[in-house]
Amino acid sequence: MKQKKYIFLAIITILVLPSKTSSALKKLEYLSHGLPEGVKIYKYRSDDRRAVLYVAEMDRRYYPSLKFRTSVARGRVLGRATVSDIVRQATRNGKNILVAINASFGILGGTYEGVIDNLHIQNGMLISPPNHHACFGVTKTGEFLMGNLKMNISINIAGKEIRVSGLNRERDRNSSLMLYTPRFGRSTKTNGGCEVVLSGVSIPLTPGYKSRFTVNEVRNSGDTPIPRDSFVLSAPKGSGVAKFLANLNLGDTGKLSVSLSPQNWNEVVEGIGGNCWLVKHGKIYKTANKGRRATKDDPRTALGYNDKKLFLMVVDGRQSGYSNGMSYRDVASAMIKLGATEAINLDGGGSSTFVVNGKLINRPSGGKERHVLNAVFITN
Repeated sequence: MKQKKYIFLAIITILVLPSKTSSALKKLEYLSHGLPEGVKIYKYRSDDRRAVLYVAEMDRRYYPSLKFRTSVARGRVLGRATVSDIVRQATRNGKNILVAINASFGILGGTYEGVIDNLHIQNGMLISPPNHHACFGVTKTGEFLMGNLKMNISINIAGKEIRVSGLNRERDRNSSLMLYTPRFGRSTKTNGGCEVVLSGVSIPLTPGYKSRFTVNEVRNSGDTPIPRDSFVLSAPKGSGVAKFLANLNLGDTGKLSVSLSPQNWNEVVEGIGGNCWLVKHGKIYKTANKGRRATKDDPRTALGYNDKKLFLMVVDGRQSGYSNGMSYRDVASAMIKLGATEAINLDGGGSSTFVVNGKLINRPSGGKERHVLNAVFITN
C-alpha cells in the first residue's frame, strides 16, 4: 500500500465568536491529509487557549462523488466500537472513508449495555427510531433535511390494526409492542413475554416501508433468535397485546407499515439524530440556551450545513492548558461563523472523536478513543 503524503498549510485569520469570553480564533490551520477536492480540514485554536476544535467541510457541489454516510458499530445495534474501529470495518467492506466523527447519544445500561437513542438510517435501512430531538438526513437526491420527527409502525392481522411502540430498543413494561430487525443483533435479548417471528417480509426495513408477512413462529418466551430474512415482534408478559399475539396461528398473514413524518423524511437514505438543535435558519436556536450545558465548557461534537457545505465539528475539552471545551451556545456561534444555517449537537464528552483517513486527529478527553454506538462519515 502506498503511503499517503500529509501536507500541512498554515493560514492566519481572525474569527470572533460571540461567547461568554468573546474569544477570537485568530489562527486557522488548514490540514490537507491527502484528501480529494471538495473536502477541507481546519483546526481552530482560541487566543485564550480555552478551546481547540476541528472542522471538516464538504462541498455539496461534489455530490454524489462525495457523500455523507452513517454506520452502526460492528454492523448492528448491539455493538460498540471506537470510531477508528468503525472506520476500519467500513473500509474492509469497500468504503473509502475520508472523515469520521462520533454520532448519536445512547441509552446505556440494562440488558443491552447500550442502544442508539435517536434516529439512525444507514444505506436506506431504518435501524433506530427518532425520539423528540432534532435529526439530520440526506435523501437519495442529495437533499439535506433537519427537523424533529415522528415514526409510525403498525401491523394489520386477524382483522385488527395494532400500533408498534418501538424499534430495536430494549423492551420494558412501557413498551407494549417492540419490533426487532436483523440489524439489531442475533436475538432479541428479552426476558419472557410473547414473541412472533414474521417471515416473507421485504428486507431491509426502510422509511416508508410496506410489506406483507407470514407468522412463522409464536413463542411464549423471550430472547428469540432473529433470522436474517425475518423480523420479530415482542410483547411483555401479561399485556393485552401479548395475549393477542399468543392466539395467532402459524401461517397467518398480515401487513407491516412504517412511515416517518414529515413525509419527505421517507426519502432519506442516510440519517442521524442528535440531542439539541443548535442553529436554525442561521440563528442560535432556543434549545442551545437551555440547561447547564448551554454555558458549561465540555468536549463537543456537532453537525451543520448550509446550501453549499456540510460541516462536521469536534471540540476538544476537559484538558487544562490545552482545551477546556465549549458550551452549546459557543458551538452554535462557531457554526454560524463558519456559515452554517442549520446545526445539531451530537454526543460529546469523552466520545468526541475526529478521524481523517483512518488517523485520529483530535485529543479525546479520556486519553484514548471511547467505544461508541455509531459514527458518521464523509466518503468518496
